Amino acid sequence: MKILLIGWGNMGDAMLQGWVRSPDVTHIDAVSPHAKDRPAQTKVSAFGSIEEWASQKRDVDMAVLAFKPFKFVEICPGLKPYLKPDLPILSVAAGITLSQLTEFLGEDHPFIRTMPNTPSAIGLGMTGYCFSNKAKPYHKDITVKLLSVLGETMEVADDEGINAVSAVSGSGPAYFYKFIESIENTALNMGFDANQAALLARQSFFGAAGLLKASGKDPATLRAEVTSPKGATAAGIAVFDENRALESMVKRAIAAALERNRTLGKN
Repeated sequence: MKILLIGWGNMGDAMLQGWVRSPDVTHIDAVSPHAKDRPAQTKVSAFGSIEEWASQKRDVDMAVLAFKPFKFVEICPGLKPYLKPDLPILSVAAGITLSQLTEFLGEDHPFIRTMPNTPSAIGLGMTGYCFSNKAKPYHKDITVKLLSVLGETMEVADDEGINAVSAVSGSGPAYFYKFIESIENTALNMGFDANQAALLARQSFFGAAGLLKASGKDPATLRAEVTSPKGATAAGIAVFDENRALESMVKRAIAAALERNRTLGKN
């Protein structure tokens, strides 16, 4: 499979790093104003503009749009003449709906709207996806094959499903990093140095995530196994549970992200 990647920021790079390791992906043409500043990679050709790419008359099986949502109005008119009508187009832009993709690039394309996350770079991503009505079984098959290289996948029915995926797993890594930061900062305030605080917080996270995956147990069971009645962990958990404080904060954070996803395309 040959991929045209348009936009090479953090998310585009995370996907690219996953795809270069896949035997199913034979080549990636990456288009970005700064593409040629990046280190050379096997299976990757860099182009500074879509015009430069088109001048090489290269054939691809799928185009991937990985630039920011606010850039669509500016960039898409320049892409449209160079993307053959039946080329499937996969978008990772938060908030840009299937109908907007059709408006920007034409109704003849099969469109796939997706929301991966940055752990896709190491094959541990979570990607939600949905299809426009032009997508045929073949397009669905290659999409699943392409996204499965990046980690776990989940098909959802429509744009609202992708907005929800974005709020939960798209933003999810940042939520966990924020929690780890808070633990590290607390450890620093307790007198540990920066290296010690980082080791305590991060290894606890790595171990907990690894045990969750390896054991097959649900989080509630694993939490209960750590939490002895009237013990130290129970005292800490009680703070999170007081007035459902942690649950309330998580709900508010995800609701805020969801609402923002809904408005990104409109803005």
